[in-house]
Amino acid sequence: MAEVRALRTEARALLSQIIGTDKDPLLIALEIAADRSEPTPLRLEATLGCCRFLHPTLSAAAMAHVSQAADPAATLDRLMDRLSHLGQAQITQTIDVLPEPTTKDPVEAA
Repeated sequence: MAEVRALRTEARALLSQIIGTDKDPLLIALEIAADRSEPTPLRLEATLGCCRFLHPTLSAAAMAHVSQAADPAATLDRLMDRLSHLGQAQITQTIDVLPEPTTKDPVEAA
């Protein structure tokens, strides 16, 4: 963890030397997106760049971890149990309803 902090501190110092600020690139992009004086295409591009950091998606690597943790036999047993309950449902009564015939044209009635 200390190594990560050191790398971040070093990156901030380098960023400060290059662009004159120690703000995070995400914060800079958010400021561009919020600045109404910037051209709309630039603001949209900055917004799109921020989206993947602000609204993360479920990655394939995360799904692989989840699927490896699940026991396939237990999953199949739960599925078969749920399916067996579906077959036990009984329909006690059905009501067939037919629409009443209309004598008037709906367009004329309006």
